[in-house]
Amino acid sequence: MKHTLFKMSVLSAAIMITLSGCGSDNDKKTAVIDIAPRANNVELTNLKHWVPVTDSLKAIDSNGDELSFSFAENGQAVAAVAAVDGIYHFSHGTMALSGRDFTYISLTGEDASIDYTVTANGKSASAKINISGVETDPLANEQWHLRNTGQRAFALSDAFLEVNAKKSGLTTEEEIAAYKQANIEFFNENLTLVGADMNVARAYQQGVTGKGVIAVVVDSGLEVRHEDLDDNVIPYRSLNFNPSAFDQTDPTKPVPEDGVYRSFGDYSDHGTAVAGLIAAERWNGKGGRGVAPDAQLIGMNFIHSKTKQNDFNVQAIINGFPGSGIALDEEVLFNRSYGSNPALFLPDDQIDNYLTSYATTILRNGKGAISVNASGNDFESGRYTDGDFCKKIMG
Repeated sequence: MKHTLFKMSVLSAAIMITLSGCGSDNDKKTAVIDIAPRANNVELTNLKHWVPVTDSLKAIDSNGDELSFSFAENGQAVAAVAAVDGIYHFSHGTMALSGRDFTYISLTGEDASIDYTVTANGKSASAKINISGVETDPLANEQWHLRNTGQRAFALSDAFLEVNAKKSGLTTEEEIAAYKQANIEFFNENLTLVGADMNVARAYQQGVTGKGVIAVVVDSGLEVRHEDLDDNVIPYRSLNFNPSAFDQTDPTKPVPEDGVYRSFGDYSDHGTAVAGLIAAERWNGKGGRGVAPDAQLIGMNFIHSKTKQNDFNVQAIINGFPGSGIALDEEVLFNRSYGSNPALFLPDDQIDNYLTSYATTILRNGKGAISVNASGNDFESGRYTDGDFCKKIMG
């Protein structure tokens, strides 16, 4: 029995020694190879000028190391704005970065490229953010009232300055060049007001584009089939006050009866221009852009109509009374490119006050509609003949 126990003890000891010598899988230490991060190009296409688009940087690290990013444009490093960490300014737009997610806004509408580098545990990889096919309007970057970059726009274009130089009697190339340079230097030193604008790009970024609002343009007319307005003009809601008008829902300014345009006033239409400033269509590759490019339009040719503008019915209609087609619950505002400067000693016109108060107190379900008038530029055949109040009162 003792002999048997001795054999078992020796065998057990041998097994234990063998196991301790081999070790277990958990005890093995495998060397971890650090792999460099990977980065791939990001393609941004069919985005809209001044409207943010979101995406993510296509970067990953197989080891799970923390990632950091840096950016460059045309070989030059671009750092985040110190006061606003994570905001990068490029020549063509801005980018806000949060982790790997970013929001890009095209400010110029140009195709562009941003170089980005991802770094993890001292190793790096690079790729690009490619921006292409930005939907825009060709004149938007010249509209300083929408976004002022100090652009000369068209008022100080080379062609305009050359015409002015010749009108001033300058004839030689040297004289004309000097005239241009002097005017450009004066502009740069005195009239460059970067940032002095309506900040509409910021409004667009917040989704405020005029959608759901109707702008009633009470003016000289409205070209309802204008290619940069027609999609925003509400069909058959505009009004032509000329009694002989073929279509009383079309206030488009007519061609002169003899077909000859003799002056700027013959072929220009202030109402159409104003409608364009308000709601020219956006991102359609045509012309400029309105302040509220998704607003709808109604035009009324009040100023240039042949009817009497002090007619009570006409006055009621342009103020949104029943018969104007404007419903009480519609989100409307009025733009009126006319006004008056009555002498201070004249009493208030109670009829006028009653008519004009309707829009601002009754419409929009009692909240009132905004009604914007010009400040002081009388029109010839208004409520007071020729704008001469004294002549009207004194005889």
